[in-house]
Amino acid sequence: PHVAISNQIFKDLRAIAEFNRQARERVHTVEPGEVMAQFPMRHTQKIIRQLLEEIDVDDSRGWDDVVLRLVANAITHVRPNVAGGDRMDLRNYVRIKRIPGGSPSDSQYISGLVFTKGLAHKRMPRYIESPRIMLLTLPLEYSDIPHAPASRYVSFDTELRMQQGFSEKLVQRITSAAPDLVFTEKLMPRNVLESLMRNNIAVAHGIKRSVIRAIARCTGAEVVTSMSKFSDYPRIGTCRALAVQTFEDQSIPEFRKSFIFLDGCSKDLGGTIVLRGELFPKLREIKQVVDLVVCLAYSMLLETALLANEYVLAVPGDYDLA
Repeated sequence: PHVAISNQIFKDLRAIAEFNRQARERVHTVEPGEVMAQFPMRHTQKIIRQLLEEIDVDDSRGWDDVVLRLVANAITHVRPNVAGGDRMDLRNYVRIKRIPGGSPSDSQYISGLVFTKGLAHKRMPRYIESPRIMLLTLPLEYSDIPHAPASRYVSFDTELRMQQGFSEKLVQRITSAAPDLVFTEKLMPRNVLESLMRNNIAVAHGIKRSVIRAIARCTGAEVVTSMSKFSDYPRIGTCRALAVQTFEDQSIPEFRKSFIFLDGCSKDLGGTIVLRGELFPKLREIKQVVDLVVCLAYSMLLETALLANEYVLAVPGDYDLA
């Protein structure tokens, strides 16, 4: 068993290394000059340099090109459906995550979500291709159900039997949908967790409801809010790959965090910019720069499209943008 576990860990690490390599290279597949017209791109470049100078980031670190390419990826892929109720501001659907360490060139654009969380058990796989994803916000213990009898009205043995019966029913409902991965808002009871592990189902629990909603949007999964919802055969979501990565930084002795990457979701629904290469305080400032530039670049992209629709042509020439 130990050999099998070691082989699985090695296989997962190798797959995650390839996952990161592809994510870094993908940033360079989008050329800013092909996304934005000449004038908007030059204007964006000057704005980026001005904002980075204000936070004491010189151009020797290569942040100018990194920020421009990350923003170009975001405004190229994400397309809010305003007619369907989405907001116009692209920043509602482009998340920015900071992970210290590495170099600026290690920054990534993920067509999906990245959030701070690990799996519930170290024996669960850290890399899954095309995972079947289930989302749960329902109570996971019998005592948490609003209509459940209060414990003072029943004996301990009776309540224990009711809890065991509820757990068995919950496991049966989950396994019947055959997910590879379950995200829950509540903490998963140990007996339920062990039963799911025996069925090769990975679990991440204690996830914020706002993150659950974002996962549902990107993966297409339906959120199960009660036991009765299982009868409606809730929709299972998916993405190209899930990777769970734990990062450490020698310059921050206390820093050790796990992040879940859901990549390969529908590109137009949202994405995540992962910033690396600095310590947390500096990354916080760079995050503010990226957030502002995403708004600016997307606005100019829409303005350029509007002008093109109105058959407005720019007069050729070298414009002074200083």
